[in-house]
This record gives sequence, structure tokens and C-alpha cells, in this order.
Amino acid sequence: MNNLIWLFIMKLLDTAIGALKNIFMIKGKHFLSALSNSVSYLFYILLMKQLMSDTSVSSIIVTLMAVFLGQYLAQYMADKFEKDKVWKISITPETKKISKLLADELRERNIPVQTCVCYNSHLEEVLNISAFAETREETLVVQEILKNYKVKFNIVEIRNRF
Repeated sequence: MNNLIWLFIMKLLDTAIGALKNIFMIKGKHFLSALSNSVSYLFYILLMKQLMSDTSVSSIIVTLMAVFLGQYLAQYMADKFEKDKVWKISITPETKKISKLLADELRERNIPVQTCVCYNSHLEEVLNISAFAETREETLVVQEILKNYKVKFNIVEIRNRF
């Protein structure tokens, strides 16, 4: 039983740290990526030594469960520590009147809004609206407001990198 617990912990750490290596690589943190890869490989070597002495079905099942949980935990932790994320919602209503009403309603709901003059398909002046949401809840508030005005919009996720 102790061997299975030890096997589970080693594979969990191997997988989680290996997944973090990829996340660090994508974010351009090359030193942390290389360090994570080295530590992950250490756990992998210890794990292989353990697996060579015990190839039972229970050790294989424990290893697979640890792989799943390790991968999930690494991604969960990376999402929790990612701070600088904003959703930009771009809206171009059909008339200037609707543009003004919509921008005012978004501002009343404490949604940051930026407007600029543009022209619709009939070459009439309208306001292009960019609303910025820092949480998914704020994004849902914006979408709910937009349903009332029956306007088309698109949402882009912006991640700040330093």
C-alpha cells in the first residue's frame, strides 16, 4: 500500500511539473521551463525505478489516476495565478441613438466603455463601442445588455505579458 501511495505522489508531481513546463514555455519563461523539465525528469526516473519492480494492475491504475490529476491541477493552478486578463467586447450598433443608449447603460452597470465615431453600412454616423470586462461575470452582464438591443458583437480575450 505504501508503494502505491509513493507511486501516486511521484507520478502526480512528475505530470504536474511537466505540464507547468509547457505553460512556462508558452509564457516565455525559459528558465522556469527548463528547471521544471529537469525536476519533472527526476520524478520520472524515480517513478520508472518503482514501476520496474511493481507492474501490477493496481500500480498502473494508480499511475493513470495520478497523470489525470497532475495534468488537471497544473492547468487549474496556472489559470488561478494568471492575473492580467481582460475581455474586450466590440459593438457597432446600427444607429447613433442606440449607440448612445447602449454605452450609457453599460457605464451605469460599471462596465468600462470606450466609444469612437464610425459609419454603418448606410454611411450614417454611429458610435463604435468597446466594452472591457475583467471577469466572466462582467462579460455575462454585457452580453445580457446586448441581447436587449439585438446588436452584433465579438469578444476578444486580451492577456497582458510583461
